[in-house]
Amino acid sequence: MELKVETVDEFIVLGVPDELDNQVNSILWNTPYVENPDLTYYVYDSGSSICGKRVSKVNEMPNSCQVIIVPKGTYAVYHDDDSQHIRDMLAKTYYKVSRDFGYSITFRQSYIAHTYRYTPVEFCEDLINITKLPHLPKKQSRSLRDAYIRTFFDTDSDDYRTHYFQLYWEQGVGYLWGFLKKPFTPVHLEDVKQFLQQTDQVLFFWDSYSPIGTEISRKYVYKMQTQKLLNQYNRFTDDLYIFDETLTWTAVISHEPDPNGFYCCIAKRPAIKKVDGK
Repeated sequence: MELKVETVDEFIVLGVPDELDNQVNSILWNTPYVENPDLTYYVYDSGSSICGKRVSKVNEMPNSCQVIIVPKGTYAVYHDDDSQHIRDMLAKTYYKVSRDFGYSITFRQSYIAHTYRYTPVEFCEDLINITKLPHLPKKQSRSLRDAYIRTFFDTDSDDYRTHYFQLYWEQGVGYLWGFLKKPFTPVHLEDVKQFLQQTDQVLFFWDSYSPIGTEISRKYVYKMQTQKLLNQYNRFTDDLYIFDETLTWTAVISHEPDPNGFYCCIAKRPAIKKVDGK
């Protein structure tokens, strides 16, 4: 599943507020300059959105109608069915979303509605591309990841945990951070940055629930300069797990907050108690 990028010229959409989308054809049925009446456009811009038709020009404004000019630019194009995977698709490139704007085009083919989304993007060669990440060898990655999970996560202390960890690992159900051993400290992102400020490089992996992300995220343990990773942590979908070879600490950045609003946590491996004379 590869991301398609197109350059689009400026055009005009005449439409109605999206809550009136079921009336768009009756309101615009006699409007001149509609370029293709079989195509319906949904355009959103800074919180407002309209449903309408692409027109070559506007002479008169029908009742309840608005106009949005779609600017010329570079757009990522993807089927609506793939919209939940767009972050993974972007992360495999050097493109990022450039503004809070976009549109979609819907048409019918053999009585089935198809929708394609257009999201404005910009190219940046300094972005993290998840297909180009440096990583440990596959065997070493698996061994280290298993040791990391055993160290910081309780996945098998009872049948409940064993069952749900199996679902997480085999079917992508649930989240690894739900198995974190206590104690751990809920923190904000700035606390994670401060905690890692003296660490030059870190190891990490992340959770993803699309076929694209899972194929990459679960295969290896990756290595990167700490600041670069923290500056672009949102290139990785869902949850990011950061640690080093010592497995004495971990920092987790999750995609959703805990009940107190914390998105991150830090955990340290408990010190091994020594027995006198041993």
